[in-house]
Amino acid sequence: MDCKDELTFCESCVQGKHYREAFPKEGASRANKLLGLIHTDVWGLTKSPSFGGAKYFVSFTDDFSRKSFLYILKSKGECLSRFKEFKASAENK
Repeated sequence: MDCKDELTFCESCVQGKHYREAFPKEGASRANKLLGLIHTDVWGLTKSPSFGGAKYFVSFTDDFSRKSFLYILKSKGECLSRFKEFKASAENK
């Protein structure tokens, strides 16, 4: 680079060097009772189905107890029925 060359303004470089605030800790809320907050995730389509024909998984994690439950599914349409099953099971325990 020659001393006479001008530097060009790069918007991406400037934005990449900006200071970012940390995530607020006071805004994060935790459950204060069982089943107060449930985290869920659906995973799939697997490359090869299980012996029973399941191709998906759904997980439910109770925020208060941090216990996780995993259910196998043949289709994504089973998520609601598995949640109802999980909820009934957790309420009975």
